[in-house]
Amino acid sequence: MASDQKKEGVLKRLLHKVYEKKQNGRYSFTKIGRMNTHNITDAPTMRAIFRDMDHFAGIEFVRKTFKKLVGSALIMDEGESWEQMHKILFPSFNPLAVEKNIAPLALEEVNKMLDRWEKQGKVGDVETEMKYMTGRVIMRALFSDTVSEKDGQFIIDEIANAMGGAKQPKGFDRIKRRLNIPYDHAGFLPPLARRILGYGQDKAASVPKRFTHAAEVLDKAIYKIIDERKKLSVQPDDILGRLINARRDGKPLSDGEIRDQAIMVVVTGHETTAEGMTFSLLELLKNPDKQAALRAEFNAVAKDGKLVGKDFNRLPKAQSAFKEALRLHPTVFMSTREVAADTDLNGIHFQKHDIIRMDLRKLHRDPEYWPDPEAYKPERFEKDKFPQAFMPFGTGPRVCLGMNMSLMEGALMLSQIFSRVDLKPEKLPDGEEYYFTTRPHGTLDVTATARPQAEKKAGPAITPPKAP
Repeated sequence: MASDQKKEGVLKRLLHKVYEKKQNGRYSFTKIGRMNTHNITDAPTMRAIFRDMDHFAGIEFVRKTFKKLVGSALIMDEGESWEQMHKILFPSFNPLAVEKNIAPLALEEVNKMLDRWEKQGKVGDVETEMKYMTGRVIMRALFSDTVSEKDGQFIIDEIANAMGGAKQPKGFDRIKRRLNIPYDHAGFLPPLARRILGYGQDKAASVPKRFTHAAEVLDKAIYKIIDERKKLSVQPDDILGRLINARRDGKPLSDGEIRDQAIMVVVTGHETTAEGMTFSLLELLKNPDKQAALRAEFNAVAKDGKLVGKDFNRLPKAQSAFKEALRLHPTVFMSTREVAADTDLNGIHFQKHDIIRMDLRKLHRDPEYWPDPEAYKPERFEKDKFPQAFMPFGTGPRVCLGMNMSLMEGALMLSQIFSRVDLKPEKLPDGEEYYFTTRPHGTLDVTATARPQAEKKAGPAITPPKAP
């Protein structure tokens, strides 16, 4: 008996060396071999991590893996190089630039889509419709109309094929959650094993074939666009033109740098909005009273039944409707960081190479932060536009560059859609699924019926003056 207990004690000590798990409220710690993982859903701690670029950085091997597709794009960059490129790109995405340059494109494209919806009536797969519409917006913002609609869609499709193939295999999510594995895609299991064994922390994962294929195809297409644009004596006022005219350390950007930023703009510039729009429409279809509030707001703001970019700030209900959908269905559902240097934060000790995993799904449905968390209540955002526990775009210096664009597009498009059509759900998704982003599981199909538009009131009759 004593011998059995002794053996059991030895086994426990050995197991403790290999696997350890602790949990306390919104924090849990898991040790598997030599890999330490911190799982955090505490809003103040998450905000502090997002803001501290000295101690918390992107996971090195993840960055190296995705560089195969997006190269030195801003989302993969760090340090001084990131700061320089951020200064070049941010002026295209600040609120005034979005209002002036991107909002008109969004309104034009949503009205084109609604013209088609009114004619066809039946709309199958709203998510695909949203991706096409927001894709058109970002391609025009990036390339103006110097790239044809067909060529622009080709670029979007190639990127979508590369990124969209990363669906988690059946059962992997259950295993990942049980073991608190910090990576959300099974393709990262080999480097995960190296982490557990304690070597090769920065070695890239094997690159999926879809990445290398997409990179080859995109290189050919985008380098051709860049070459043709550089032949112009004056660049159009679009994102590509600003990249071509930009200077870094007194020198023009290389074609490779321009290519990398262009691909990043497409990758990050339309899917967040498209998925946010899809889930917004889904939630609003379940809550007709919220639709009525959007229509009343539109009627009070729009002139002659049309919105303009500056109307965004006069659409708080539409803004809130979009944000509440992002709360319930954050497009980027998980954010991960690697500890760059030993540090302590809010009573937690972090060691270099530790992994931090921040689950936006849990944060956004925490009942202490969000009363009645499963309910769709846009009014949550009317008093506090950005609550501390709302982070669909991250926060701090590396907050998503396209945040202003996504929020403005989302509000304007939602307002315009419900002003023009009544939507009747024909088929609803039966949940969510997780690729690189959160997507509906199954399609949202609707019937769209044109709403009667208010007739313009005729002004007073004017009698022409008599000829002398």
